Amino acid sequence: MLLKKSLKLLTIISIPIGIGTTILAERIIILIYGMEYSPSVTALQILIWASVLSFINYTPATYFNSIDKQRTLMMFTFVGAILNLILNFILIPQFSYKGAAVATVSTELVVGLLLISNMHRIQNLSSLLRDLIFKSLIAGAVMGIFLLIFQNCTLILLILFAAILYFTALYIINGFEKEDISLLNQVLGR
Repeated sequence: MLLKKSLKLLTIISIPIGIGTTILAERIIILIYGMEYSPSVTALQILIWASVLSFINYTPATYFNSIDKQRTLMMFTFVGAILNLILNFILIPQFSYKGAAVATVSTELVVGLLLISNMHRIQNLSSLLRDLIFKSLIAGAVMGIFLLIFQNCTLILLILFAAILYFTALYIINGFEKEDISLLNQVLGR
């Protein structure tokens, strides 16, 4: 139960971060580092998805540690390291830092798929993952459209309204269960 809640929470949080950062990458880079760093926008747009996948992969990795399957986790991590080396060797000479970014995201994706598919054999996660990812992506698409339409607004307000819109859309399409709302109310002290 806690495993599914953790996976759900990390997925719900990470997907809008990925979508929002992808759309607002140029404004974020310029705000923090200035115009001279604008060539790094594409790298951020790619690498943010490594962070999203890392968020989602955290729960399965912790799960394997908790059930004394560190060897399995180590094997998947080793596969990821080898894959990353191979992809870097192939992609960096041709695409430079963008190739390294793609290699990183690809590695996180493969390791995540290995972790989740192996975890699925022990815990039935198919309906949770299907519904959760689908609903998070639908709410994320609504948020993304909002960001594209209003991307010239003040960045802080844009991010705030986008987050509100994302969670509202997720609530409307039943992305939350009654238990989730009850837990949120407990956390907020209501």
